[in-house]
Amino acid sequence: MPNIEDREEAALRLIVEQVIARTGTATFLLSRKQERSPLIRSLVDLRLMHCVQRGVRPYRHDPANRYNVYALDYGVYAISWAPTAPRRCSCTCMATRSRSSCLTSS
Repeated sequence: MPNIEDREEAALRLIVEQVIARTGTATFLLSRKQERSPLIRSLVDLRLMHCVQRGVRPYRHDPANRYNVYALDYGVYAISWAPTAPRRCSCTCMATRSRSSCLTSS
């Protein structure tokens, strides 16, 4: 992960908790006001999240307000699930550490 400040890391963790942990997806909506936040701009500049679609109207009853769809970078998405993913062997066999199928282990 790039060198980020504590406040940026805290904002990223909050987004990960709110988006990935609750919805299981890496995409989310931000209003135009929200995306002007210095923290959001910083996360975009660091390429930790990306705008993938602009001008979405998700609510039919509120056509005046438009949102932009953002996606967490794949690396952020993958790392956020790492504690629950099976741990891989450090060699090239890619066997999970819980199995004894690795030929290089002693």
